[in-house]
Amino acid sequence: MTADQRIRNQIKDKIEQLPSEKLADVLDFLASIDDQEKHIREILSFAGSWQDLDQEVVNDLTIDLHKNRMVSNREIEVE
Repeated sequence: MTADQRIRNQIKDKIEQLPSEKLADVLDFLASIDDQEKHIREILSFAGSWQDLDQEVVNDLTIDLHKNRMVSNREIEVE
């Protein structure tokens, strides 16, 4: 028996021992795990999307973001 099979059997045994009112909680938990994995895949689909940007543009959007927002706010207040 493989490690995966052992774990699956342990999970099945635990589920069979649960009271009926806890089964919905287990199902919700399993769904949340699946949703998290889908969300992670969606986020990772953007990986590398900034690789062709000029380093100055990347700095403006990341490192200098706070400073740029402060400058923009002052410009708005002056007008």
